[in-house]
Parts: sequence; C-alpha cells; structure tokens
Amino acid sequence: MSPDTPRRILLAVTGLTPQIVTETLYALACRGADTWIPHEIHLITTATGANNARLNLLAGERWFHRLCEDYALPSIAFTPEHIHVLRDAEGRPLAKSCEPHEYFQPHKTNINKAFAYTLSKRSAENYVIGRGKDNSFPLTPEQIASRHH
Repeated sequence: MSPDTPRRILLAVTGLTPQIVTETLYALACRGADTWIPHEIHLITTATGANNARLNLLAGERWFHRLCEDYALPSIAFTPEHIHVLRDAEGRPLAKSCEPHEYFQPHKTNINKAFAYTLSKRSAENYVIGRGKDNSFPLTPEQIASRHH
C-alpha cells in the first residue's frame, strides 16, 4: 500500500452463515470497473458463526482463498485473528443469535469495533451486515457515525 492509499477495511457482521464475506468481496472487487479491494477483512459474529467462518472460508473448502486465487486478487489480510466473537454482558462468547432483550452488549461491540476503524484518518471502511434468522444483532449504516472519505 502506498503512503497515499488509505487502508481499506471491510467489516462484516454475520450470524451463522459466513458467505456474506465472499459474496461482498466478489461484488466489491470483481464486478465492474469501479472496484474496491480491501486490505483487510474483519468479521464480527457468534462463536458458532466464527467456527463456521474458520471451517468454510479459511480451512476445509477455503472459499475465501479460492475466490482470491480465482480472481487474482492482491493479498488481503483475513485470518482467524480477524474473526471477532460477540460476547454477552459477562464476557462469555455468544454461541448463537441473541434474544431481543439481549441486543445491547453485542450491538455495543459492533459499534465499538466500527468506531475503532473509523478513528484512523488513513482508513476507508466498507460495512456489510448479514441479515436473516441467524443474525439478530443489527448494525445499520445510520448507527455508525463514521466520517466521510
């Protein structure tokens, strides 16, 4: 990355199914002339979702690596350390989606992680939120008070 290029971060929030990462990367980096290729990807999910992501995206079928190889994408940092597990108020990993009355702590985690990335003046972020029955911790763009890039 040149000194003039902002660090591009894709922050994905998912439930049990991690394919939103590869689908979004494909849409951003492989379609059209106006591509946006992240330098790194971070995934926020449940403990079960993290295990699914490690097994399906990084190991086993290696869907993330296969996509990067198939489309000759440059090196993108996405390792098990880039997968962040949501925790409850007591710090225990959430195994699955939470009930509506339990939204606060996971929601706070999402917001704090998003803010951490937007603090750098040398970064450009892109957010994707997986929605569905496995994902009960919403984080909408309106709730991320990020600066303009």
